[in-house]
Amino acid sequence: MKSALAAGALSPFASWGKGYEEAIDRAPKMSAPSDLKITDIKCGYIRNGHSLFVKIYTNQDIWGCGEGVDATPGTYHLVKMLGRRIQGRSPLNVHRLFEDLRRSGFFEGAQSGMYVAVLSAIESALWDLAGKALNVPVYQLLGGKFRDKIRVYCDTALYQARLPSPKDFAENAKRAKEMGFTAVKFDLDQFNDPNKYDRYNWTASPAEIQRMVDQIAAAREAVGPKIDICADMHGRYDAPTGQIVAKRLEPYNLMWLEEPIPAENPEAYKIIADSTSTPICAGENLYLAYGFRRLLEIGAVDIIM
Repeated sequence: MKSALAAGALSPFASWGKGYEEAIDRAPKMSAPSDLKITDIKCGYIRNGHSLFVKIYTNQDIWGCGEGVDATPGTYHLVKMLGRRIQGRSPLNVHRLFEDLRRSGFFEGAQSGMYVAVLSAIESALWDLAGKALNVPVYQLLGGKFRDKIRVYCDTALYQARLPSPKDFAENAKRAKEMGFTAVKFDLDQFNDPNKYDRYNWTASPAEIQRMVDQIAAAREAVGPKIDICADMHGRYDAPTGQIVAKRLEPYNLMWLEEPIPAENPEAYKIIADSTSTPICAGENLYLAYGFRRLLEIGAVDIIM
């Protein structure tokens, strides 16, 4: 009886540290994390695409793979140069390696663009490598799992040889709904709109704005009020256009209007956000945590992506 009581009293502490013990037990036996060193880094590119893939090799036959997107053309020599800077070091010190590479490129463009795209690929590969070395999912290294599933939206990306009509928007919205999506996104910056003033003019013409409104109106009518609709302008317009479009789209209850203007002017974003009930979204063209600081300080947008 006494031993049973003792066991019961200790039961709340029985699993203390269990997760770490299990991780150690599951660790590959050929892996000695404390002796793990980077030996090489290689990269590959998708032909006619915008993705960079980085593979980091170690002295223990464990490797990690990471991807960088968009700002990746011509980055081969940058990958090789940064790879030499971390060769011989432990890949498990992810934050330190990232910060060392970032600081070493202070005068080489490490604030944005191609440099950060490569940094992102290397960092992802380091996390992948660390997870394999310790035999745990990367999410476990980042604080553990919070959800079993997440909501996603369908990006229609209706760039076609011809200008997408309101009917195209309606049909694609219906198709996304039938597939089980509860949110759908459309691009409003159609390069082949004959109503554009010219390709260098950031101001949308009245007819161009009306085309955007008609397209979103058709999508909303097709799926009703219970499906979220997002609209993306890819930062290709000026602030007055952004204000007008956001205001004109208010009746259609958008989930967000994404990047109506370029990312360089947070103050202009705030003017747009303050002038409308349409949620304004930005962040796709900002780099590192520091790049988001001004948007957050002045409350320039409703949604960060």
